[in-house]
Amino acid sequence: MAKQKPIDSWLQLGGIAIGILLFLFAKTPLSVALCALAIFVILIHPVWNFWWISNYRPRQILFLFLLAVGCCLIGYKAWPTFSNKSPTPMELHGLLIPANEFTPPNPCFSAPGNFLAIYLGNAIAFTRQQQVSIKAQGQDILSISKVEGGIDFSARVISADNQVVAQINNNELFINPSNYFRSARPNWHSLIITDPQGEEVLNVYYLNPWTVRVLGRFYSPGHPPIIVTKEALMLGTDAIFTGTTCFGSSGGAAIAIN
Repeated sequence: MAKQKPIDSWLQLGGIAIGILLFLFAKTPLSVALCALAIFVILIHPVWNFWWISNYRPRQILFLFLLAVGCCLIGYKAWPTFSNKSPTPMELHGLLIPANEFTPPNPCFSAPGNFLAIYLGNAIAFTRQQQVSIKAQGQDILSISKVEGGIDFSARVISADNQVVAQINNNELFINPSNYFRSARPNWHSLIITDPQGEEVLNVYYLNPWTVRVLGRFYSPGHPPIIVTKEALMLGTDAIFTGTTCFGSSGGAAIAIN
């Protein structure tokens, strides 16, 4: 029996390491495909030169084919799946789970994995921490916490006449019965609250494991409303930023109004 070469041992360990990482971290279809391809490429040399295989060409071809099939199966098992079924009313309290959409273009650096990007109009907050929030007068009016399997979302939805019409605590939704505001979960990735006129006062959408988009109108006594549209982040009628702005959060408030 021929002695295994050291390089083959290292390549085998590399293939195993990639396979383990593939099941530990958040995945996209592209990352799964690249990892499966990397495992195949790394293991070609050890398989081709294995002592029982290397002296017989049909065996080499057969086992490379089996390696390719194995890598395809790994990719199949690791492929991210997302439910298209809409939550029922009893499921409105569940985690927001990521969709499978691309992150919108932005001038900021992109760091998937342990970063979370929150799109607030033309402002993008990046954080490594578990929570990012908007505060007004020292109180959270919106906060997003990244947890295993999705995000927890908390917010106070206040009407223009300073009445609390909805409270969301870690995705548990409570609507003030004396108001005509409505809530909806059209899918597992979003949460929407509309006012009596049908206008959205809150729209949270979890695009992918690293990106959340928040739209809405956030009122606070004594201050103009914070208005978040797809194009801008505004304080009343004034834009807070003139262009796309990126900033990081150490776990405290992303935006604070005092």
